[in-house]
Amino acid sequence: MAKESYTLAHANASYSAYGAAAFDLKQGLAEDGITITMDEDFGERSNGADGSTLWSEYMGSSGTIDIVVMANSPVYAYFVTLQAAQRASGTKGRDTLSITNRDFNEAFTASKCAIQRISGEKIDKRGNATRTITISAGSITRVAA
Repeated sequence: MAKESYTLAHANASYSAYGAAAFDLKQGLAEDGITITMDEDFGERSNGADGSTLWSEYMGSSGTIDIVVMANSPVYAYFVTLQAAQRASGTKGRDTLSITNRDFNEAFTASKCAIQRISGEKIDKRGNATRTITISAGSITRVAA
């Protein structure tokens, strides 16, 4: 039986700054890769005194996306430059991030994005230096087939 596998070659990730062309995020991506975290759960269940339950659904779709890159990656340089330019021009919060994974037939689109944080240096056991770029997204949409 074949084991389910994942390869970065079958995934695409790009960041489109407001008014600019998309930038490929796979250049220099570290082993930890990209992590998408929603700000809240989809909803919650409440239990009544009589044992009945009620499901309340939340409408929020915001979240954060952590991109872990090698310290010498062009992606790191891109985000440092972009953050400085957006601070000067006041155009934060209008960007888009797209991730497509053909192995899992899944796509994520994050809109109303802004750079939330660019972390300091992290060095792993093998001596690789990485940086984490945290993107705050006003809306994250997932489509799976």
